[in-house]
Amino acid sequence: VPNYAGKQGDTAIVYDAKTDVTLKWNDDIAVSGLPWEAAASGYFKTDLPTGKRANKNVGDKVPVEITNEDLNALLNADSVGRYTLAPITFVTAKVVKAKATVKANDVSDHTFGLDLPPFEATTMGLESGDQLDGTLKFICSATPNSVVKEGGYDIMPYGLTSDNYAITFEKGTLTVKATNPKIEIVDAKVTGNAEAKTITVQAKLVHAGGLETATVTA
Repeated sequence: VPNYAGKQGDTAIVYDAKTDVTLKWNDDIAVSGLPWEAAASGYFKTDLPTGKRANKNVGDKVPVEITNEDLNALLNADSVGRYTLAPITFVTAKVVKAKATVKANDVSDHTFGLDLPPFEATTMGLESGDQLDGTLKFICSATPNSVVKEGGYDIMPYGLTSDNYAITFEKGTLTVKATNPKIEIVDAKVTGNAEAKTITVQAKLVHAGGLETATVTA
C-alpha cells in the first residue's frame, strides 16, 4: 500500500497529535496474486483498514502498522470465498504541519512616562498538551517616553519554533495614554517692598504629558 492520506481525496494528514489513522482504498494499491489485471479497490468492501503511525510527528513517510484483527473481513462478498488477504505491508503516511498562530496581546492603557509593561501573547491552534519550542520575545519601538500616537505602536512577537506547526506571528498594539504635563521651576525672584511684592517665576516644560505639545498659562 503506497503513501496514503487521512481521508479519501486528501494528499496528506495534517498533524493532529495522534497516531490512529484510517487508510483509504484506491487504484494505486499494489495487490499481488490476482488472476488478471483489475482495479484492486474492486475486491474490497467500503470498510477501511485502520492503523497506527509509528509516531505522531510530521514526516514524509511515517511507518504505519495495520491494526485490523481480521483482514479478510475487508474483502467483499465476491472475493472472500476466493482469496485470503495477506498482511498489509509497506504502509507509510505523509504528515504535514498544522497551523498555529501567536498573537501579541494589546496594551490599551499604558500611561506616558511609566516603564513599559511585560508583553504577553496568545497562542491558538495547538493540540491539547502541545507547546511551541524556543523563547517568546517581542519587538516594540515604544519607550517610556513615547508620545500618544494615532494607531499606537506595534508589538510583534517572535522567537518560537516547532517541528509540527507552521507558526504565524501576528502583531498587537500598545496605546499610550496621556498624563498631566510636567513643569519644572528653574528660577524665582521677589521684587518690590513690604507693601507690594512681585514674584517672578521662570519655568520650563519638562514634558507635555505624552502629547506633542502643551500650553502653559500663568
